[in-house]
Amino acid sequence: VYNDTYLRPITFKQSVVKIPDSINRSANGVVAAVQWTAQLDTTFRALQRKHNVRWTYFGSETGVYRIHPASEWASNFAGFKVNYDPRSRPWYLAATSGAEAIGIFLDCSTSMESRNRWDIAVAAVTTIVNSLSRDDQVNIICARG
Repeated sequence: VYNDTYLRPITFKQSVVKIPDSINRSANGVVAAVQWTAQLDTTFRALQRKHNVRWTYFGSETGVYRIHPASEWASNFAGFKVNYDPRSRPWYLAATSGAEAIGIFLDCSTSMESRNRWDIAVAAVTTIVNSLSRDDQVNIICARG
């Protein structure tokens, strides 16, 4: 049933599970995670009713993602369901690890100008920085020569 608050059809009766495309859906850990997280529906419904929590979600170490209320998963421009792996999301990384303090040493010498090395290095550093939470600390050192 379409819900004006959520701007999509949803049901509060149950949650929905998404498993990343790269995960073997029949693997023991995945099947077990789907089964035991089904018990979270009672808690999810209670949080929504008693505390007006809009979305409740859970991500497992196997990549199983459960969200309440249930709604159809979004599709991309080609009609395929959008892939989603909770283990790469900032909320999951923050919850599964403490604050990080990292140092990145970046080669800023002229040798990085050849064969697209600088662009590759910047892309790698950007990926690392984007995976950090607000509590993390990072220091980037640009070394020449």
